[in-house]
Amino acid sequence: MFYSPTQLIYTVSLFFLCTAVSGLTTGDGNFDYVINPDGISVKITAGRSSTIPASIDALPVTIIGTNAFKNTGLWFGATLTIPSNVIEIQGSAFYSIRARHVIIPNSVKKIGGSAFRDCQQLETVTGGYNVESFGSAVFYKCRSLKSLYIGSKCTSISFQLIDSCHALETLTVSSSNPNYAAIGTVLFNKDYTVLLAAPSTSGHYIIPDTVSTIGKYAFQNQNSIDPNYIGLTGVTIPSSVLTIEDHAFYNQNLTTV
Repeated sequence: MFYSPTQLIYTVSLFFLCTAVSGLTTGDGNFDYVINPDGISVKITAGRSSTIPASIDALPVTIIGTNAFKNTGLWFGATLTIPSNVIEIQGSAFYSIRARHVIIPNSVKKIGGSAFRDCQQLETVTGGYNVESFGSAVFYKCRSLKSLYIGSKCTSISFQLIDSCHALETLTVSSSNPNYAAIGTVLFNKDYTVLLAAPSTSGHYIIPDTVSTIGKYAFQNQNSIDPNYIGLTGVTIPSSVLTIEDHAFYNQNLTTV
């Protein structure tokens, strides 16, 4: 049967559309996936193996989909290595997994909300130097997380990025970042006028007098059940502060202000 070029294009397009809607499963049954709209890459939508492939059927894996590995028992105490072709990790993709270490390739540009939320064994995150945006609560309640790096290309950080990360020892923001900066483990905007997150401050904290706004959820949940974490007991708010946003000091053991 002869097909015109228009018919062929329509047939191929319809194939990819149907594939994206219905989804596919790898031959070994370990991963569900769809072909992306570009027709030359795939998104993993569900996974049952700790070895994430760089490609499926010769098509590169560029997206880890929403809830793809949520609440799986994979990577228990081990390292999650995300393939180097991945450019996006969607919301809740690795929610509450048991990995101790995560390696994010520098190809990743976007990490969706709650992507690593409640990963309570997670201690280190390596790489991800080219991430441009973090959704809300990406590392929320990652209570063992010790360090995090925010690169020069990151221009968007939603709220609660590191909320309840009480073990955080090092927060590094590239000096070339145009929008953000850090003092110790406290995250600020670039000119230090907005205090965005202070997940691991303990005892009495003195807010810098450059700050005019204490951001939403900035000091939330420092009333910790961890016996090794003192939590925030007091805070000095300078006269420069004009705005305290919603839930900035929610769930605290403050005794002095």
